[in-house]
Amino acid sequence: MSPMDPNNPFGIFLGRKLLWELSDELRRRGAYAVVDSIFLEFVENNLRDLPLENVVFTFSTSKFYTMSEVKVGWVVGDDRVVREVNGIIDLVSPLVIDLNLRYASILLRNRGWVRERNLGVIMPNVDTMRRLTSEVGDYVSISYVEYMPILYMRVKCEGLTGSSFANKLLSRDVLTVPGQYFGRDDGVRVGLGSVDKDVFETAMRIVVNMISEECRG
Repeated sequence: MSPMDPNNPFGIFLGRKLLWELSDELRRRGAYAVVDSIFLEFVENNLRDLPLENVVFTFSTSKFYTMSEVKVGWVVGDDRVVREVNGIIDLVSPLVIDLNLRYASILLRNRGWVRERNLGVIMPNVDTMRRLTSEVGDYVSISYVEYMPILYMRVKCEGLTGSSFANKLLSRDVLTVPGQYFGRDDGVRVGLGSVDKDVFETAMRIVVNMISEECRG
């Protein structure tokens, strides 16, 4: 999660220690937090011992389990909040709870296999990113947490915003997400887990060439 916008992570991760501190502070204040944990399983190999008091964690199949045909979501955390969540879901969108539990159970039991599959896609792309961006290292700043499927790339080039950079890349068929959507227009977010190494290298070469053109003139 990002401290700038917790709903749209740049790749900055709140670890176990900070989550426990958050739970303690929430208890003192009589407040609650809903933590979007969509990326948690990419960087945390053990989901035990997470703070559950005054905190709930939302999970789904869309990122770590890369399921596009069927999306299953579940909530773990403070009993009082979970009961309220269930009440709202039953009111607005009754679900087949047993089916959801079955899907979640299958996925969690096979989490190790899924993690290895994900890393088999992500890590070669990380290596490619680091190798190619070293060619324009003076003009690029990368925010990345190991094993995450995204990174945030800031381009240090006068007059070039994240939005303008994203649009220039789009004109060359390279898709990125401008930082404008996350509250700061100083770079772009790049996906690492959606394409294989050859496709990613082709796209990253276009990114590096454009940075060189724009910043070196």
